[in-house]
Amino acid sequence: MSYLDIAQLDKTFARHAGDKGGKHEATGVHVVNNLSLSVEEGEIVALLGASGSGKTTLLRCIGGLETPDAGTISVAGQPMFSSASGINEPPHRRNMGMVFQSYALWPHMTVAQNVGYPLVRRRMASNDVDARVRQYLQLVDCAALAGRFPHQLSGGQQQRVALARALVAEPSLVLFDEPLSNLDANLREQLRFQIRELKRRIEFTGVYVTHDHAEAIFIADRIAIIRDGCLMQLGSAAELYDSPASGPVADFLGFTNTLSGRIEGAGDAATLVTSAGRLSVLASRIHDQQGINDQFVMKCHPSRTRIQAAGSSAVSDAAGLSGRIVDRVRASADSTQYVVEIGDGHTWQCTGALKEQLEIGTAVVLDLAPEHLHLFRE
Repeated sequence: MSYLDIAQLDKTFARHAGDKGGKHEATGVHVVNNLSLSVEEGEIVALLGASGSGKTTLLRCIGGLETPDAGTISVAGQPMFSSASGINEPPHRRNMGMVFQSYALWPHMTVAQNVGYPLVRRRMASNDVDARVRQYLQLVDCAALAGRFPHQLSGGQQQRVALARALVAEPSLVLFDEPLSNLDANLREQLRFQIRELKRRIEFTGVYVTHDHAEAIFIADRIAIIRDGCLMQLGSAAELYDSPASGPVADFLGFTNTLSGRIEGAGDAATLVTSAGRLSVLASRIHDQQGINDQFVMKCHPSRTRIQAAGSSAVSDAAGLSGRIVDRVRASADSTQYVVEIGDGHTWQCTGALKEQLEIGTAVVLDLAPEHLHLFRE
């Protein structure tokens, strides 16, 4: 059994569809849809999805802030919710810490009082409260702010204090509801690192809601892709990018390069025939292989393409797709994003090293390794 176990969880919000024939009809919005998920002790699992995918509702169900319609939630073998058994522990009895997007600090309390509040609620001795508060404020680099009030803090400082408050009672589970989305880019990077560092030092278990791919990859041990209230795929970042389970998962992860075509041959000798050229593909990367002669859509992530000037000794012109650079933009401090026109007006995005700058208009070859080409039924 995993540390956090969620089984067949369902949650529907009622909404009114309007008057029909003089009657006010109510309909339901299925926000969490028969979802099962497990989190191991000592790991952080990110719930990654677009706005409205159901990830925050799922988090609130785990924390007891929303009541599911069906299913079970247990932590360390203890049931927190069970529709069949009529169990629904209130939030204060679930021993969970929560870091909110809006910080949610009490404005009338000092930093030390905010952080110490969960311990006071547990009737811990005042000397022990003071010692624990000092310890956790030091962990988040806010010891010097203990006597200040929230309005005297920057956004980054407030979120560090909120983080200390969530961890100070050493909860069984820490829940993060997009805690960095209100911060600027530099502060987000700093807080990402601090969360990982805190996990290394005090070894908590967490569930982290975000819509930011980079944030999920940096902070989480595993990532759960949530779409329309359903768990689409769960795995490490490497597993998700190396083997997306479906076309929608690949799309969400940024596999923006697509080509339609027909497969010839079988096994690892198979070839995808497209209007832009022929590409070798692997049987392990072909999803839903029944009806092999049907049309498939090939998807490839921009980071998984090597780009070389045509005729370069580093790559043969027969190794991939030929094209011409039509645009380029600096993608990061050490890389450039290129847009390459291939075939019948199709475009392909790829990333190249900054030191190997290629000019707009340059004829190029896209080197596409078969293991990076994922095919889904059209």
